[in-house]
Amino acid sequence: MKNLTKPFFALLLIMSIGSVNAQSTQNVPGDHTTIQAAINAASSGDIIEVDAGNYAEAINIPVGKVLTIKGANAGVAAGNNPGMRGAETILDGGFYVRSGSTIDGFTIKNGSYSGSIRNCVTVANNNVTVKNCIIQDVSGSQNNGIETQGSSNFTLENSTIKNNWRGLYLNPGSGHIFTGNLIDANNGVGVGIGSDGLSNFTMTGNTISNHTLEGWGTSSVGLNVKANQNQFLDNGLHIANYGGNEIDATCNWYGTADEDLFKDKIHGSVKYFPFKADDTPGSCIRPSFKFMIKQSY
Repeated sequence: MKNLTKPFFALLLIMSIGSVNAQSTQNVPGDHTTIQAAINAASSGDIIEVDAGNYAEAINIPVGKVLTIKGANAGVAAGNNPGMRGAETILDGGFYVRSGSTIDGFTIKNGSYSGSIRNCVTVANNNVTVKNCIIQDVSGSQNNGIETQGSSNFTLENSTIKNNWRGLYLNPGSGHIFTGNLIDANNGVGVGIGSDGLSNFTMTGNTISNHTLEGWGTSSVGLNVKANQNQFLDNGLHIANYGGNEIDATCNWYGTADEDLFKDKIHGSVKYFPFKADDTPGSCIRPSFKFMIKQSY
C-alpha cells in the first residue's frame, strides 16, 4: 500500500494557506463599532462595508493594507451624472489613504488633519481610487476636499467635490485619471483644482464650475497633461497654466460657442481649440469649420 501521508499533509497545508489568504468582509457596525476598528482588524484584500448613518472619525489606513471600503451608496454615482442614491454613510472627518485602497460610496465632510492641513481625503501613496463619493464642507485656509501627497495613479470618478476652501490640491505626481466628477463652488479661496508638477494627467467628462478665482490653476506642468470633453462654467478663470508644458484642453465646453466670450478666461500655455459648440458629446468644432467662419467676415 502506498504511503499517502505526505500528499495528505501537503493538501492540508495548501488548504490552510488558502484559508489564511482568503478575502473577508467586515461590517460596521455589525462586526465593529467604528470604521477604524474594522480597518485595524482587516487583512490586506478585505472589504469593509459601512452601513448608512453618521460616523465621526479620523481614519488611517496603515501601510501594507490594501482595502476596499464601501459606504451605503457604493456603486451609485454622485458626480456629473448622479444615480439614485439612498441613505448616506456620512463620515464627519476624513480618510488618510495609502497604496492600492478604494473608497466607494461615502459622504465625507469637514475633514481631518494631515499635519497642519485638513482634508476629507488625503492620498498618501500610489494607486488609490475614490469613487461615488460626496466630499464637502472643509473650511479654513489651505484645507482641501482632497489632497494628493506626491502620489501617482490616483483615480477620482463619479464624485462631487463642493463647498470646500479648495476642491483639490494635487502635489507633483503622475498618472492621475479624473472621470465623471462635479467640482463646484469651492470658494474659500475660489479654486476647484490647484496642482503643481503633474504629468500624464487625464481629465474627461467632468464639470468644474462656480469658482471665483480658477476652475483649475496649475504650474510646473509636465508632459501629457490633458483635459478633454469637460465643462468649465462660471469660473473666474477656467484654466490657468502658470508655467511648464502646454496643456491639451481641446474639445471642452466653456458655456458658449463664442470664443470671444471665454478666451480671456484661459491663461498661459493652454491649447483650447477645437472647442465644443454646445454641451453634447459630439459638438467639438472642427478646424475647417472655424476657418470658414473667419473667412466669412
